[in-house]
Amino acid sequence: WLVKSAWPGMGLFGESYMLFSVGTLTPLWKELYPDCFDNQEVCKPRLLHSLTYSVVTGVIVGMLALGYAANKIGRRKGSLLTASLMSGGALAMVLVSIIWSSQDSVVFLYRGMAVSLFFFGIGVGGEYPLAASLASERAMEELIEKQNIVGERLKPTSSRLDNSPSTDKAAPLMRQENKCQQRR
Repeated sequence: WLVKSAWPGMGLFGESYMLFSVGTLTPLWKELYPDCFDNQEVCKPRLLHSLTYSVVTGVIVGMLALGYAANKIGRRKGSLLTASLMSGGALAMVLVSIIWSSQDSVVFLYRGMAVSLFFFGIGVGGEYPLAASLASERAMEELIEKQNIVGERLKPTSSRLDNSPSTDKAAPLMRQENKCQQRR
């Protein structure tokens, strides 16, 4: 349970927290840095909006670039690369906010956070195609496993040939399956 559900769920929670916290922190930043939000000479509107669109741009770049790269280097290495980019982007965001959180360097704070969120977004975007392919493969494996279990239940238990009369309920189904396989 921990490996299949809780651990991936914590990863999804962590990335969602990072992505959605930017929007909820904006009112707090307006109180902390009023000069930046009230005076367009200090912080241009483009700089303030860069926090939002840098993440979205990073997600798009990550989907395209890391989806392609994972096909070349393998899904495991691709997953490690996406996790590294997300961790590095989150760590960089923390360091940027510690180093440049003073009132004098608010422009550097927003620029640094935009760059950090871009790299975090690349990691998040790369995770989508990798997770989708993994989910598809696991679903197919489970479907094949279920079909094999059902197939084992339907196998005839007697040693009679398929064309002999039988009272076994599975024999007609097996004959039908054999006919379908011969048609292919």
